[in-house]
Amino acid sequence: MSQSLEKYRESGAAALARTQELKDLEKRIRGMEWGSGNNAVRGETFSDATLTALSRFVQITRAEPQTQVDILGGKPYLNVNYWQDLVTSHGHYYRHEQEDVSPAVEQGFRDQAKRRGALAKQLLEAGRKDEALDLQLKALEFDEKADEVRQKRAACSPPAWAEVVVITRIWRFINAAPLDKIKSGEVEDLDKYLVVVEESGYAGGMGQHMASYKKYDRVGDMFPGKTARSRSFRRCAVKTFAAHMEKYSREVERAEEYIEAEYEIIQDDPGVIGTSGGEVEVASRSAEVFDIPLAGEEPVVAEYEPEPEPAQETFDRDRARRQLFATLKAAGIKGDKVRKDWAAEHGFPRSTSEWTEEDYDRAVATLTDPVKEEVYDMADDLNLDLNDLCLTVVGKEVPEYLSDYVALRDHLRGGEL
Repeated sequence: MSQSLEKYRESGAAALARTQELKDLEKRIRGMEWGSGNNAVRGETFSDATLTALSRFVQITRAEPQTQVDILGGKPYLNVNYWQDLVTSHGHYYRHEQEDVSPAVEQGFRDQAKRRGALAKQLLEAGRKDEALDLQLKALEFDEKADEVRQKRAACSPPAWAEVVVITRIWRFINAAPLDKIKSGEVEDLDKYLVVVEESGYAGGMGQHMASYKKYDRVGDMFPGKTARSRSFRRCAVKTFAAHMEKYSREVERAEEYIEAEYEIIQDDPGVIGTSGGEVEVASRSAEVFDIPLAGEEPVVAEYEPEPEPAQETFDRDRARRQLFATLKAAGIKGDKVRKDWAAEHGFPRSTSEWTEEDYDRAVATLTDPVKEEVYDMADDLNLDLNDLCLTVVGKEVPEYLSDYVALRDHLRGGEL
């Protein structure tokens, strides 16, 4: 009997603690403000019913209401900061990135390519060939970037009407990774201990297709950028740290179901939450991060560790790319399709974004070496000093590029000695 009484007392004490916590949250939220200017949403304007609903949502999710909750379309939503802070506190977390592969991003690259192509044409007509070539190469680069964005978006399989598509990638250490040695700097080669998980999210445009889809993503249509980023990060976080995040995601879903039901009751309340507008960028890592808590647990502040910097490339990719395009042009390989077909035929990735330094070197050598050998053989047969000939024909002492060797070859073939 005494054990039962003690159990009831403990249960009652816990209930009182939760009630007091809820009151404290209500008081705190009443003094908060989201957004700024005319779009600001102030807690002091909330009715008691709205305030209680929002406080309960925060209590269940353990979210920080000021930085991890957005008020969108009249309801609270956990933003990307919430999921980011949970993930970055995990001992196996390494780094993450988000990439916008929306149609607007692709179109932006297409427009830049078109502008540079048009300007290159004008320069070419004016006889400024070198400047025109630079712009043509730049136009090709922008077209390739646009192709890259389109391919990445297609891999996400978003609906055709999606306005914003965001990819999230999270790098984490495998369970067998020697974390202590990694943190102390004893392990330099991290790649063999890392895996990357990728997920995407989309938003915007659904309102135009309500009749066919029988549903409406009002918040996604109003705030597509913010919504797509949050959805993408949430999915990636749950997939990356499944053992912890799936349980926690279920708690969040419970909170979302609660808030949905609660707002059905108070939606006509004159003090219901308004909408805070404006897009925000993905937040930087918080100075205080938390262990992932389960329902009813308090978050524990973990020691902050700076995110390691990603490895820097040791070669000039932009310079290599420009040299490649110039070499392709000198070889008569022009046009996006022709170039990509040539790359595939010779065992290269179709997009140079996937090329390594060795790929660039091999491609240039594949195109240049046959012409180079022909020029040297012809010079030997004719007993010519190639450097003197190069100075006369090309204007430099030593041939460097395929265009130099092509000019020398054509000169020798023409018999103009």
